[in-house]
Amino acid sequence: MRPAADGQWPARTGASARPARPVLVDTAVYGAAPARGRRQVVEGEMMWPGRPVSWPWPRAVAGEPFVPPTGRGRPDWLSWPDGERPHLASWLPVLPGLTPHGLRHGHQTWLDDARTHKALTVERMGHEDRSMSGIYGHVTDGMREELTAYLQVLWESAVAARFTIHPHSSIPILDAELAKWREGNVSMIVSQISPQARKRAASQ
Repeated sequence: MRPAADGQWPARTGASARPARPVLVDTAVYGAAPARGRRQVVEGEMMWPGRPVSWPWPRAVAGEPFVPPTGRGRPDWLSWPDGERPHLASWLPVLPGLTPHGLRHGHQTWLDDARTHKALTVERMGHEDRSMSGIYGHVTDGMREELTAYLQVLWESAVAARFTIHPHSSIPILDAELAKWREGNVSMIVSQISPQARKRAASQ
């Protein structure tokens, strides 16, 4: 999660010290493996967001020409023929410093926006409520069904937004969801949440 959120591999200290470096990815799509040599790049195709490669390239310096380094595990990229050369890019940060715990804050905001019942919010967030309402309040199946429908709308909206960026993903579970859009198999979600809540969810 750290490289994806920050857009860079973290720095190391100690015996194997190194500065932070960008996440280098190959966005090329390749044809079938030939009997000899490297696979050929399929022109006009792109794999988004790319496959991370382990080449330890440093970050470019603004105003200075960048020359890809060679040696010590770095292939001589410039010597590869154009038809075989990887299409290299680096990830931009999603949200520097983001942690799994930080995602809980966003989830809590979703629950508040959905007007989720307090008892269900406490249960879902794994908290303990010793107040009077916490002792006497209980979660019902209807509460869970309403929240599930709301979160489903958020999920489908997020996948739809991701599809507009690129119809494929190198992550299998996400690509399977995008395939529903590529194949035109997406249907409208029918839920029990209110029209106002559905509108809010669709706008996220």
